[in-house]
Amino acid sequence: MTVQNSLLKNYNDHSSQGFKTTFLGKETISVRKTIVLMAVSALAALPCALSAQEHGLEDTMKQVGATMGKLKKGLDGKMLHDVAGDAEKMQALMKDAEQFFAHNNLADAVQMAKDAQSAAGTLVTAGHGNNAEAAGAAFSKLGGSCKGCHDAHREKLADGTYKMK
Repeated sequence: MTVQNSLLKNYNDHSSQGFKTTFLGKETISVRKTIVLMAVSALAALPCALSAQEHGLEDTMKQVGATMGKLKKGLDGKMLHDVAGDAEKMQALMKDAEQFFAHNNLADAVQMAKDAQSAAGTLVTAGHGNNAEAAGAAFSKLGGSCKGCHDAHREKLADGTYKMK
């Protein structure tokens, strides 16, 4: 047998076995099978990841609703320091929403989330400055950003729940 034939036979033997390896003296699964299993597992997990993202937005929006209620209560009670703290939370929530919308290529929703963050920032400043008039205006702007996004991207279902359009 020539050297070329010997190398070719060795290559063919290994490629037909899928480059089997040994670990602690035992033959293990082939590298090819490992790669295929990893790829299949990753593809199978993809719908779960997308579903988790949607649930993440749902959880974020529930917090947004509760925080909007606290903001309204704080404004009505002239508790502007509390308003500032809740507005800071709203900024963080809207940043989370912005990232979800960006990941899902919803450019208008990204902009509305940025507008909401800006309005929440104005609320923070007004609250710390004890400026009720500016806080009220910023709260209205914040609510307008929420409403615009909901009108464009949220659909009410027959059971009273919502889903993304």
